[in-house]
Amino acid sequence: MKKLPIIILCILSLYSCSSIEQITIEHMVPGEINFPETLRRVAVVNNIPSNANAVSEEAQANKLQMSRNSFALEGDNKLMIETLAQSLAETHYFDEVVICDSALREKDIFNRESTLSKREITELVNELDVDFLIAAEKLSLTATSSLNFVQEWGAYISTIDVNIAPSFNIYLPSKQGPLFTINAKDSIFWEKVGATEGYVKANQISEKTAIKEASQLAGTLPMTYILPHWKSADRYIYVGGTMHMRDAAIYLKENNWDAAYKLWEEAYQKTKKKKQQMRIANNIAVYFEMKDDIDESLVWAEKAQKAAYVIDKIEERDLKQTSFYSISNFVNTSRYVEELKKRKVDLPILNIQMRRIHEVF
Repeated sequence: MKKLPIIILCILSLYSCSSIEQITIEHMVPGEINFPETLRRVAVVNNIPSNANAVSEEAQANKLQMSRNSFALEGDNKLMIETLAQSLAETHYFDEVVICDSALREKDIFNRESTLSKREITELVNELDVDFLIAAEKLSLTATSSLNFVQEWGAYISTIDVNIAPSFNIYLPSKQGPLFTINAKDSIFWEKVGATEGYVKANQISEKTAIKEASQLAGTLPMTYILPHWKSADRYIYVGGTMHMRDAAIYLKENNWDAAYKLWEEAYQKTKKKKQQMRIANNIAVYFEMKDDIDESLVWAEKAQKAAYVIDKIEERDLKQTSFYSISNFVNTSRYVEELKKRKVDLPILNIQMRRIHEVF
């Protein structure tokens, strides 16, 4: 299996007064949809009813009030679809990305929410000369605004927070109904601080700009479902307790993981204490994960888990009546084992998905 350089070290914070330190890594995970090799050309289309995002007169009136309240905004469907199409094209994941941002439902006499029929899918695929469709089905923008005077600052603060909830369907001409539905959620936030209420109101983000930025963000949300992407994860390193562990911590400050690993390996061979075995095995598991050797990382993570099982006396406990804190070693090592198992399952899928990108370059 081809290995991918999918781990990078983002943050390493070491403090001499602590025995456990947290690092943040980023690793690549596969998209939720595993596209067959034959699906090379995609069209992004607009299947949102033309007045689906219309805002009522009452909501329009509420938008003018700068007290704490929530109200709907009319999203820019066209901008959302253009953003998605551009984002897909820039990745080179598909050979061709076509955009059809005209509302497919604009000629409907009655407003309806409907998935594309098999006939409509086939006609669009043939007309646009693509293999499959990604159709925008809904865009919901809900804004919450507030204006408050902060006594400690002696200033007014205005905030606008927009919750974004787009929906997309993926269609194949050979299949009746959607192959996959994406219901994404995110939010975007703006803040303005000023000495007077009038200044804050006059300089807060405009509704037009808020809609534009929120709609653009909505267009990027399907990307993590469709494509491989980076994911952050926290890992923990034990740095105190013995001379070997303290010396290894010095090497980590210099980002010299290989030297730290040699000390951990030597210390593991010498110690018979379960707690030391657990800590060192955990560190070595993180080391091999950093090296992108998930199999070896899992071996050491399971050694740490077995040691924790003994340390926390799991065999003697009724876990239903046990607090987390009394078995924290076992819980934390088990969580790490499960994360590594998930990565091991994902790796073949990730390799297949990444192959599409590698073929382009």
